[in-house]
Amino acid sequence: AYHIALVNEPYDALGAPATEIATFRLHAGQAKDALEERVDDLAKAIHALGEEAGVVSAAWGPMIEDESMVVLLVGWTSVDVSLFNPLCVLY
Repeated sequence: AYHIALVNEPYDALGAPATEIATFRLHAGQAKDALEERVDDLAKAIHALGEEAGVVSAAWGPMIEDESMVVLLVGWTSVDVSLFNPLCVLY
């Protein structure tokens, strides 16, 4: 089991009809703060799309067991919406 130190409330994303879990790994020489800032920006951009784009909520945080990993949770109104959302190409 893995644990995430979430920086924002995950309940809406986890309670959505479809929840996407994306993981991001820190590359050698990359600053942890830079990765966390990029994932935070991505979570905010996804959340800002709102329900009209099929987004319920987004939450993220670093993995406790592996400091080189950051996890993003995205709640969608349906699996179909998540599969065809243009933001998926960012992953």
